[in-house]
Amino acid sequence: MGSQPSKAIVSPEVKALRQKGHDQFNARNNQQARLYYVQALDKIEIITNTSEEQDQFRCDLYLDICDTYRGQGSWVKAEEFSKIARKIALELSDGLRIAHCLDRQGAIKRLKKDYAGALIDLRDSLELKLQMLGDHNLDVATSYYNLGNIYDSQNKFDHAVTMHQKALDIRLILRGANHTDVANSYDHMGNAYLHQNKHGDALLMYQNALAIRKELLGDDHSDIADSYNNIGKAYVSESMYDYALSMFENATEVYIKTVGEISPEIAIVYRNMANVYQKMNNLAKADSMRQKLASIQETLKAKANSKKTQSVTKLQ
Repeated sequence: MGSQPSKAIVSPEVKALRQKGHDQFNARNNQQARLYYVQALDKIEIITNTSEEQDQFRCDLYLDICDTYRGQGSWVKAEEFSKIARKIALELSDGLRIAHCLDRQGAIKRLKKDYAGALIDLRDSLELKLQMLGDHNLDVATSYYNLGNIYDSQNKFDHAVTMHQKALDIRLILRGANHTDVANSYDHMGNAYLHQNKHGDALLMYQNALAIRKELLGDDHSDIADSYNNIGKAYVSESMYDYALSMFENATEVYIKTVGEISPEIAIVYRNMANVYQKMNNLAKADSMRQKLASIQETLKAKANSKKTQSVTKLQ
């Protein structure tokens, strides 16, 4: 393809492909999302002399692809695409996109359980954003949210609650009370409260998240199942086992519809249900749930090994 004018814009076709990728990513279809992102990226990459807008869009697409690999727990591939995005951001001297790359680096280090390293990257990202955007901005809220998750992973729950509260305050002002970002903040504050054994506070946060998600997403969405599962855990902490099982059953029903029965999400719910039955001294049902859990884990492991074998074969 010939050279493009320096002020060339990103075509509507390419933007539409990226949006399709976002839609699939939000539905947790990481592989399908990646296909759309790669298609969009291919159309940008063939341009000889890209404009600044096109290079910015290219950087964003590499981060999008990184996110799909993070969603699948493939931190090696995620890191590969994050580094390419960072190189583009540095070439553009684009401070905000450099901050976004630091966000991904921090998230990848969290996957690797390098929490100290993740904290450094996320703090650096927050500092850049505050310098460029001020403290009343959704990107800044995202940084507080990410920091809250790291502190939670480090068992620093007071710090986690503080960060999530900061994120929530900004999101409530800029997004309004009825938005999925607000629901996510409630959800993660619930996690921190649960780890602090503040079961009532955790339950309230989880219920707030569920109410928002049901209104925005309907009944059959994986985020709804997440909320049911979290509420179930809060009920377990309160020794309200019948209520907990009801929530876990709701979660199972929605997960089967949205992510399939052979999935990590279902495995987690079955493990939670096995623990509840154990606490109720219903050993037969506890054993049954553990058998279902083991079957799913074996199937998932076999699928993962098959993908590794296919990847090696392609390289030979």
